[in-house]
Amino acid sequence: MEGFIFERAVLEFAKYFPKESQKKPFFYHSIRVGVFLWNQGYSEEIQIAGLLHDTLEDTKISEKEIENLFGKNVAGIVKANSKNHLLPKEEILEDIVKRCSDYGIDAMIVKIADIYDNFLFYKKEKNFSEIERCKKLANLVLKYKKDHDDKIFYFLGEILSFDNKIILLGSGDTLGTPVVGCNCEICQTEKRTRFGIFITYNGKNILIDANPDLKLQFLENKLDYKNIDYIFITHTHTDHINGLGELSFRKEIPVFYSNDEINSRNMNYFNYLEGEKVIKRISYKNFEEIILEKNIKIIPLPLNHGFPTSGFVIFLGNIKIGIFSDTNLNLDEKILENLKNCDYLFFDGFSENKEQILELYKQIGEEKTLEDLEKIWFHTTIEELKKLKNILKPKNLVVVHISHIAGKYNYLQEKYKDLIIGKDGLSFNF
Repeated sequence: MEGFIFERAVLEFAKYFPKESQKKPFFYHSIRVGVFLWNQGYSEEIQIAGLLHDTLEDTKISEKEIENLFGKNVAGIVKANSKNHLLPKEEILEDIVKRCSDYGIDAMIVKIADIYDNFLFYKKEKNFSEIERCKKLANLVLKYKKDHDDKIFYFLGEILSFDNKIILLGSGDTLGTPVVGCNCEICQTEKRTRFGIFITYNGKNILIDANPDLKLQFLENKLDYKNIDYIFITHTHTDHINGLGELSFRKEIPVFYSNDEINSRNMNYFNYLEGEKVIKRISYKNFEEIILEKNIKIIPLPLNHGFPTSGFVIFLGNIKIGIFSDTNLNLDEKILENLKNCDYLFFDGFSENKEQILELYKQIGEEKTLEDLEKIWFHTTIEELKKLKNILKPKNLVVVHISHIAGKYNYLQEKYKDLIIGKDGLSFNF
């Protein structure tokens, strides 16, 4: 944009500068939108429309005045980007995006630039409710994208993926890898701390299981205990709960655990943390939905682990996550049905195959058969997960709860390319 045209647009805008009570300094926001469009190499009309996109909403300038000053297309783009306050509040955002799409790519470019600048502003302010609004608008833009195509759509990805992350804190089983006292080749080279997952979504942080390696995992991933908002416990074996003792901030973190007698009794060990207002215990029932926040829903499901254990199906907006860390595949069809079409499915893969389990029993002096394992073994093999993926059709199936007998990471990932072999610190942005 040539300097004098930009100045002319700014001066016209300044004549109609709004009241000081305006919550956000949108005058500067509008200038940033115009400059952003200039930096991206868009036409003068798009740049000016970007600068003026809020004027019909927030000043007394009219569409006709904009048309007289800068032309019909600029006025049309600005009008398309202006809210219709006669509509019900819940319809306003979708209406504005639809009108931008109907007007054409020029209006869509300005709308995306507007959303992106708001996102950057609220990201700096750590205003997560407004960031959620930016994400909603970004999704609406994609909904009404039609055949519009432009480089600016790239910036929607940054908005939609901001701060939404799954971190696999630990990929290992009960003993972890290396195993104390084991001299096998895998224990000399591999590192698998005890299982745990940390999920961040729209400023809220959910910890799945609190294992004994929690302190190390949080240090490795530069996380902070005081930022935990919710904890969900799959079951009360020590490798899934002993990390609760690491917590010290008096935040009364809600800790959800199964309401069955065994898990409830084991959780009594942490009464002292509740007394010190570090945690707040809340029991859940399998199959009953838990609504944590807007767009955050968790459904506990019973697993087959030889001990009362639950897996979780987690809905974060449009993202579906399944976490089944300790179980074999002898599960009710209803349970598996809940796991279909996950975006991310984390599933127990203790060993590569069942022959490794038979060898494990042999090492401790017990002879077992494959038929025996059906009754006494409560974990899944990686070979079984390969077949399971074809049935459940997740976008990503991540193998977790991996023991040292399963093999080296590189070997497993090379052999099972259609699966994601879990490793400590593996993260997914969504």
